[in-house]
Amino acid sequence: MIYGSESDDSTGYNSIKILKKMIQTLAERTTPFSALLDEPEIGCSEEAQAAIGHLVASSDFLSNQCLKGIFIISHSRLVVKHLLGLNPTHVCLTDQPYSLEEWVNREVVPANIEDILTRNIDNWRSVQKLLRNKA
Repeated sequence: MIYGSESDDSTGYNSIKILKKMIQTLAERTTPFSALLDEPEIGCSEEAQAAIGHLVASSDFLSNQCLKGIFIISHSRLVVKHLLGLNPTHVCLTDQPYSLEEWVNREVVPANIEDILTRNIDNWRSVQKLLRNKA
């Protein structure tokens, strides 16, 4: 099932509306600031994800002298692809570190579902053990 389209069922409208307001606010700041965008693409179509990346990369607030840094948390290669021209520093939270270019362009090979479930429950148990030991 394909659920709707960008024009009638996507959250892209709300996401981009909020992002544009944030960009306007940041462009007007006159005191030092940093910005954090936590998964601005959630629930958006691929077209909206690409638009979000382009919007951030071409925004006026990036030239604001008060900007100290911008942190973007994203799972979207379509968002990140548009940010590559800014030469960003990145953190790769995986046991197979990639450069951003490698990550954006890598071939996606389907994972084994049972391996994912086993690994995730093992990770959850490890976190719970740490929490119990900390208490």
